[in-house]
Amino acid sequence: MDITWPEGTADVIENIIDTIGRNVVFYSEASLSGCASCGLNTITDESLDPFCNACEGVYWIPTYSSGIIKSHVSWKDSDKMSWETGGQYFDGTCKIKFIYTASNYSYASNATHLVVDNKTMKINRITLLGVPSVNRIIVHAEEKEKDNVS
Repeated sequence: MDITWPEGTADVIENIIDTIGRNVVFYSEASLSGCASCGLNTITDESLDPFCNACEGVYWIPTYSSGIIKSHVSWKDSDKMSWETGGQYFDGTCKIKFIYTASNYSYASNATHLVVDNKTMKINRITLLGVPSVNRIIVHAEEKEKDNVS
């Protein structure tokens, strides 16, 4: 028995994402530059001033490039707040689905972080989908803690 796949499913998926999708900004590190406010400790490869306001004692300051991809975003439990001993917190996990292209895959695989719905997210996993050939990408992401936001 031969399995046949319906024609035009990629167009339908692309139209759905275009209709209900939101812009997601993927950031990747373009370059590193040294801090102009302090010097470099060549032994530790960190700043000579651990309290420098410009680089926060790291010395190396990243410059980011970005790309925008229209995506279908699904938040876990629709932004449901979760309870913990200290009160409520946002369970910031989501799936971001978009059309597979070489440039979209490059943005996703090289991204250090992304911004969706004004929340800075880190990428946990990238899944390629599609039969008989890959036509979609799903990025599994969770919200970064505020002190780790780049």
